[in-house]
Amino acid sequence: MSTDDDLGCSVSSSNGVYKWSGACVSVQCDLGSGSYAGPATSGSSSSRATGVSNTAGATFQSHTLASISSGADQIKNVFLYRTGGHVATYSRGASGSSNSISYSVGNLPTSNGNNYGPVACPSKNNLLTSSTATGITEANLRMCGSTGKWVYYNAVNLLKDASFYAKYSGNTGSTSDLTIGSVPFLAGKSAYRSGTAMDDPRAVKLLSSSSSSSAISMTSETITPLADGAATGQTAGTWRNYGVVFYCDDYARTDLTACTATNQKMFYVGDPNPNVSFGTRAGALSGSASLTPTPSSTPRPSVTGSMSVTVSDTSAILSDSSVRTRFENAMAVQIATVAGVAATEVTVTVSAGRRLDAASAMRRLANGVLSVSYIINIPSSTSVAAVTTSVGAVTTTDLQSQVNTALTEASVSGVTATGVVITVAAAAQTTTPTPVPTPAKASTDFACGNFDLGRLVALAAVFATAQFRM
Repeated sequence: MSTDDDLGCSVSSSNGVYKWSGACVSVQCDLGSGSYAGPATSGSSSSRATGVSNTAGATFQSHTLASISSGADQIKNVFLYRTGGHVATYSRGASGSSNSISYSVGNLPTSNGNNYGPVACPSKNNLLTSSTATGITEANLRMCGSTGKWVYYNAVNLLKDASFYAKYSGNTGSTSDLTIGSVPFLAGKSAYRSGTAMDDPRAVKLLSSSSSSSAISMTSETITPLADGAATGQTAGTWRNYGVVFYCDDYARTDLTACTATNQKMFYVGDPNPNVSFGTRAGALSGSASLTPTPSSTPRPSVTGSMSVTVSDTSAILSDSSVRTRFENAMAVQIATVAGVAATEVTVTVSAGRRLDAASAMRRLANGVLSVSYIINIPSSTSVAAVTTSVGAVTTTDLQSQVNTALTEASVSGVTATGVVITVAAAAQTTTPTPVPTPAKASTDFACGNFDLGRLVALAAVFATAQFRM
């Protein structure tokens, strides 16, 4: 199967006999106890219902099969992800019935963009024994496309059921990011570069909302194009398609609109080059992907601190775990912005606080106090000293404003912060070594209750190693 007219599940029937194209796939989740769930789309129309905050109570339309849609021709990958008790699909594709047999097909998440490669794809409807079929190597069949020279960068949103704006680093020497666009849940968006700009190292960034002016929430590792595989003999990055999957690894969550900062992760995937190209580190996107992350024996430094925040109603935050989570995530974004790091490097914990003295208790009798503690993991791009200085320079007035911004971003209506007291100033703390994640596995044997990183791209290996045409 190549990307020339082979993608998109198509169905034909005659007298109750069905024929399915090669892009139709059977996918199931093992729910345990002999129970299985297949692909499904939220809602009842061809487009998925958005903003699902309770998968148990939401409507899902189940599908007979899933489709490797035509949108996958650029990144050449589709993604397996769990939404409640279903394999996620972002829309309904083909559907129909014949002789009382009904079917529907759901489109698996992928990105967008056009298909380019080092050689043109052969025409369709050729026998495998024909000169057309035998005249192209298996590797080139996996990489084929239009031969215009471009490099693509993709952002895929498997994080939360909302749209988030995405950007990527500008050309070398520029401090301005370039636009990818607003990325819906279970979908991807892409942007491209050409000429000598193709080999510039870049990072992909996911913002905290659908607005292009919102704060950066997650930033990928730097992707450095190499002149290997498809780009051999060309400007590094030519005919390459790089993607960053932003996802939530709380697979059992029922509220798809929320994901705590500690569950927000990134995964790297590229087009076949000519072999499978994916992993937990950006370096996996070279020609020979290493699926085993590089272990770190050096403890990661961190900065910790805490504050007491007086708000007009603590119960509105503490009595609802989903509201508390949203507020913690929004505070992480605020603190990360001050610290100059990605929000994924910040963990915020909110709990009931205590009044500091009798006088303050009298003054705040109608209010309540929250304890907000944070840990900032220090990436290699900055230092403990720089982060400590940046966070320590923020006044309590500024902190109060940031808390109110977080309350608004978290949709905590009717609650405002009226005072902030720094209880533990930002200071360095050495943490234990960062655990090494389990190596990604290319496997189609995945369980609904136990998706792992490799299973996000379980179909990628099947797609990348396919050697036949329909």
